[in-house]
Amino acid sequence: MKLMMFDQLNILYPMLISIFIFLVVVVISKITKYKQALKEKNLSIIPYYLFHKHNAGMVIV
Repeated sequence: MKLMMFDQLNILYPMLISIFIFLVVVVISKITKYKQALKEKNLSIIPYYLFHKHNAGMVIV
């Protein structure tokens, strides 16, 4: 009984560690992609905001 339990643990721990490492890598990659997308979005919003801010007074005739 004890020998069988140790065999299961020997298989279980490396699997759990590898799954944990995989999840950490996935989360880090998602965060970096989100930051990159946010940075690109902010860069595209800034000229739009500046254009409309400076031209807002010209709309009123």
